[in-house]
Amino acid sequence: VWHGAVAEEVKAVRERVGILDLPGFTKYELKGPGASQHLDYLSCSKLPSKGRVSLAYALTPTGKLWSEFTITRLGPDHFYIISAAIAATHDMDLLTSSLPPGGPITVRDLSAELGSLIIAGPRAREVLSQVIDADLSNAGFPWLTARHINTVTGPLLALRVNYVGELGWELHAPIAQMPALYAAVWAAGQAFDIRDFGMYAMDSLRVDKCYRGWKSDLESGYSPLDASLDRFIDLKKPSFVGRDALLAEHSRGAVQRFVPLVFDQPG
Repeated sequence: VWHGAVAEEVKAVRERVGILDLPGFTKYELKGPGASQHLDYLSCSKLPSKGRVSLAYALTPTGKLWSEFTITRLGPDHFYIISAAIAATHDMDLLTSSLPPGGPITVRDLSAELGSLIIAGPRAREVLSQVIDADLSNAGFPWLTARHINTVTGPLLALRVNYVGELGWELHAPIAQMPALYAAVWAAGQAFDIRDFGMYAMDSLRVDKCYRGWKSDLESGYSPLDASLDRFIDLKKPSFVGRDALLAEHSRGAVQRFVPLVFDQPG
């Protein structure tokens, strides 16, 4: 029974527009003098510039995958970090264990304070333009960009990024604002036959897009080279956790590769 419902949700996101209330992200604010250098050392990936969003990976000392983050840079030493819902304790330990007590860098868990709405699909821009006071064009709001914007329900942080591979945005707003924000987006989407979608549909869509899933596709038995995540690795960085092991593996060449399996015939 549920398989048909998920198929309808996937179809809505691919062809029209869907909305997903996703409070389960783990969200951190990392800031203070030296925060950029600290985060840069923890990640094998290049950090984004101000107002930009990037996907980043933390490694073990042996060069294996330890965690995955979406990093938004709000200032020179100010970052908004999103990770998996199940990673709250795991990633707080990762971000803080090497920090001296009482130092200038602080890490705050915002997960209980902020909610997240995902609006995705080819009609997403038309829906959000009725709710958001901002230029949502490709030129005004490019892919992997973050903006603090005003909406009909109040200010929020909008990220042009999503996990389903369609045109879309994540709206991160205070929990108290979420019911009104959802209602406003839902009302704006009626003309486009908007549809709620859930985690099963999101998982189906991200697999079709070949987006990796932490702790389903990615775990500490594999390196980012095993997982075909080469484009997220910056081997030119002078120092990061696991760099020596990753450089050695890169020199040897990958023994195995995570790749998509595509069928010629539907079904």
